Amino acid sequence: MSAALSLSQTEERLLGHGRSGTLDRILSNVSMPFGGWTRQPSTLIPRRYPGAGQMLLFKIEAVMPLALHAISCYERRPAEDQLYDKSLWHDPNALLMRSEMEQIDFQHIDAAKVPPALELVSDSGIYLMSNGLPVQRDSNRNECLCAFAKGYNPYKDQDWKRWAVRVLGNRRVSTVVPIIWIRKAYERGDTFLRIEVIEKGLRAYV
Repeated sequence: MSAALSLSQTEERLLGHGRSGTLDRILSNVSMPFGGWTRQPSTLIPRRYPGAGQMLLFKIEAVMPLALHAISCYERRPAEDQLYDKSLWHDPNALLMRSEMEQIDFQHIDAAKVPPALELVSDSGIYLMSNGLPVQRDSNRNECLCAFAKGYNPYKDQDWKRWAVRVLGNRRVSTVVPIIWIRKAYERGDTFLRIEVIEKGLRAYV
């Protein structure tokens, strides 16, 4: 475990179990067994990233508060690639016309059904944020708290936009990062959470 980061017993318990259920429920988002590369949960939104093979690095000490916030909340905001997951809708059995499906938005989502996770976003930089509600605020800036990927911080890195386009494309990205990725990196004592970009998604070693 990293000497630079220590958690209270309460935080350890939240990270292991979550306020919304047991660890088994949190791990339901994991699509492969431990000890190997794990991809994101599959979604109904096709993704194709240009920077396959590129690694995004996030400092664990910056990511952990985000994960703990997501787990401790009772309601959460879905990433954009979760909007078509009917299990998260207020009415999972709703039958929508094609034109209605194209206009799916956050109003269709039951925030209490969204599992704890981080959201990887590419717009003003590439960063992780908690999906918990209410939104976690940054006390130093009038915006949500986030952890920027190394080299993609618009406040520090001059060429972040050029590299972000090469890695994730020139469209806004809003996609899910499972809590287990953070938990396993923390347990190994890693300094960074390493997320690899693959052609049709993201993956991490768990």
